[in-house]
Amino acid sequence: MALVDTIRKSLRIKSGSFDDEIRMLIDACKTDMAIAGASVVSEEDPIFITACVHYCKANFGQDNEVNTRERWEKCYRAIRDSMALSKEYGNNDVQR
Repeated sequence: MALVDTIRKSLRIKSGSFDDEIRMLIDACKTDMAIAGASVVSEEDPIFITACVHYCKANFGQDNEVNTRERWEKCYRAIRDSMALSKEYGNNDVQR
């Protein structure tokens, strides 16, 4: 199953009418992860998929539930930061 399909299912969307927005959010998630130091991501990796689902739930649409959006954002950041600090996902070539 493609990542867009997984995200669509997690957002409880049945049609593909929002696929462009979902793909944009996936790309934004990858960029945000790279900026944070998690530069090794794969759309088949279960940890990345989970982080991406959380990112999309925090940023998709115009949900008025601020507390819910903040909760998803906090979950996403925790996964992103853990990935950035790990040897498997982090950019270990950076001189510190």
